[in-house]
Amino acid sequence: MRITRLEDLERYDCLYVAPDTAHAVLSCSGRIASETGRGLRVLVVSLFGPGPEDGAPPSAACLGRIGVDFFQAGLPGARERSTLYRSYVACAFGRDAADDACLEQAAHILDGVARRIRARHVYVPLAVGGHVDHRLAHEAAVRTFEPEAERDVLLYEDRPAAFVPGAVRIRLAHLGARLPPAAPVAARSNLLRFLFRLQTAPHLRPRLRGVGERLLCASHALREWKAARAWDPRRALGLRLQPILQDGDTGGPAVLRDLLGDDARFGSHERLAALAAQYAKGLGGGPNAERYWLLLPSRDEGGLATLPSSA
Repeated sequence: MRITRLEDLERYDCLYVAPDTAHAVLSCSGRIASETGRGLRVLVVSLFGPGPEDGAPPSAACLGRIGVDFFQAGLPGARERSTLYRSYVACAFGRDAADDACLEQAAHILDGVARRIRARHVYVPLAVGGHVDHRLAHEAAVRTFEPEAERDVLLYEDRPAAFVPGAVRIRLAHLGARLPPAAPVAARSNLLRFLFRLQTAPHLRPRLRGVGERLLCASHALREWKAARAWDPRRALGLRLQPILQDGDTGGPAVLRDLLGDDARFGSHERLAALAAQYAKGLGGGPNAERYWLLLPSRDEGGLATLPSSA
């Protein structure tokens, strides 16, 4: 069901924060299906794009069919906010100083949502791929929702950007994420493989226009890949994270077609399904596995911390 006013929000068990509805559906379909199957109330909040007074996006129809409610905050997307974001490279690697105001707006909206729904499970984009709208959604949500005894906060891997080998590791390194000693670390990717898969990713191929932009994208990506090499997940001082694997029971071209409808921004449904299966195999889970990163509380002065219930 579509919620058009913030004041109409009620209690929900699970909240998914997303730059837009389609990314929540594509990245978290297995987890969402599992929660609705257990009778939990689920809400998706889309921060950017169409607002409450506009029409529902294609992916919203799927949410309605499985009993998920959604709210469209209606903040302007990157290209509507600033002329800086006229290219994909600018969206992925740039940051307009005026976006500080947008970040405050997003945090204010999420604070209003948090007060009304009091969800026990909150899902936040990891912002893999670096698109500025994903980064803003991540920052606003992490600022608003802290892990508590009665609330788990999990970062989800933005798909299809996460399908690029090495992209998740680069994002974790950029955040300076600290992982437990026994936690598996996203494997390093061969540089040439990383750059090739980035340039040929189905969701990026139509956005990288011309040789010049492709070379510029490769240059920025190379810089981030090199910076990630110095990351030590056992000693880093950023967010403390614990990986959690979700074996989803959804997948395949037909399911993706049902989830995303005619939304062709991410490439063909067949190609997406193949990439998802390949990625799940690398995670060591079932054919439709998804990985989440549980946000652990910051350590206190004595070095002690209470883990959330799902840990």
